[in-house]
Amino acid sequence: MGRQGMFTSPPPPTSSPSPNGRRGGGAAAGGGGGGEVKRFRLLSLLLLALGLANLGKALVAARYAGLLPDLPMTVPWGYLVAMGAFWGVVLSACGVALWLRRSWARWATLAAATLYQAHVWLNHFLFDASDYARQTRPRDLLFSLLFLVLIWGTLNWSKSWLCCENSPQRRRGRRGLH
Repeated sequence: MGRQGMFTSPPPPTSSPSPNGRRGGGAAAGGGGGGEVKRFRLLSLLLLALGLANLGKALVAARYAGLLPDLPMTVPWGYLVAMGAFWGVVLSACGVALWLRRSWARWATLAAATLYQAHVWLNHFLFDASDYARQTRPRDLLFSLLFLVLIWGTLNWSKSWLCCENSPQRRRGRRGLH
């Protein structure tokens, strides 16, 4: 007697048919596929967390600016507040846009992540004052490269960008212009 019953039957379809009659909602059907959506969701949560961390950094800098206005620093408090607020808003917006799969989310996230890391490294080179900050540059470089590989790799993964609504490639596919 072999294995029978529910272990040998195929799994039921998990989604409704797409407009072209196929089931599954994969990238070929125009739905982006479950794996791609999951990658976008995780990436959007990462960006949202990074954005919120930058907003928190801005709030902490604003609080310390009031408590320690005469503290000698390499950059003024206002710069730290502005930098944290700006990148917090930008990265949070990219995270939300990826979550909602907006058509502009992919290119905006690629640009924001790259410019964010460029800005971080510009700050390192211009404002690092301690020996410890210089000693941690190799580790920071590794984290920066991993971040960029994660962002660029995920958003350039084959067909993963098709799950964004109104992407040029998806519109082209709907018109039958492959």
